[in-house]
Amino acid sequence: MNRWLLRPRVMAAIAVGTFFCIALFQLPWSPAASAHFMAFTGAAPFDERPAGYTLSGVLAAFRALGATGLFDYECYRAVDAVFPWLLCGLVAAVMLRLDAARATMWPWLAAIADTAENALQLQILRTRDDLSPELVQWASAATQLKFVLYALMLLMLLAVGARALWRQRRALR
Repeated sequence: MNRWLLRPRVMAAIAVGTFFCIALFQLPWSPAASAHFMAFTGAAPFDERPAGYTLSGVLAAFRALGATGLFDYECYRAVDAVFPWLLCGLVAAVMLRLDAARATMWPWLAAIADTAENALQLQILRTRDDLSPELVQWASAATQLKFVLYALMLLMLLAVGARALWRQRRALR
C-alpha cells in the first residue's frame, strides 16, 4: 500500500479528495454538513464526540432529527465512509515523503478504527427504532479508541516532521 502512495500525483489526488470531504462536512449547503446535525440536536454528531455518548443521548438525537435531519445524517455517514481512508492515506503519504515508512502504521490503524466505528454507527442508524444498548456502548468505545489513535497519529506526524527538520538543518551545516 505504501509504495502506491509514492507514485506521482497520487498524493495530490488524495489531498483533493480529503479536502473535498472536509468541504462537504463544513459547507452549510451540503447535506453532509455536521452543522445540520448540530442544528437539529444541539450536539455534535456521535462520531465527533471524543468522550463518547449514551443510549439515551442517541435516542434523543434521533427523535430530534426528524425526516430531514435523518437524510442529512445519512449523507454525513456516506461521506464519512471514505473520509478516514483519504485522510490517513494523505498522512501516510506525507510520512513516506519524510522517510518514515515505519510511522505509517499509525494512520492505517486510525483508519481501521474509524472504519470499525463507522460500521457501528451505520448499524445504529439502521436499527434506530429498536436500538441495542450494547451496540451503542460498542460504538461509543470505538469512537473513543478512534480519537486515541488519531491523537497518536498526529503525535507521530509531528515527531516525523520534527525529525525531518532536524535532518535538514544538520545537512545544511
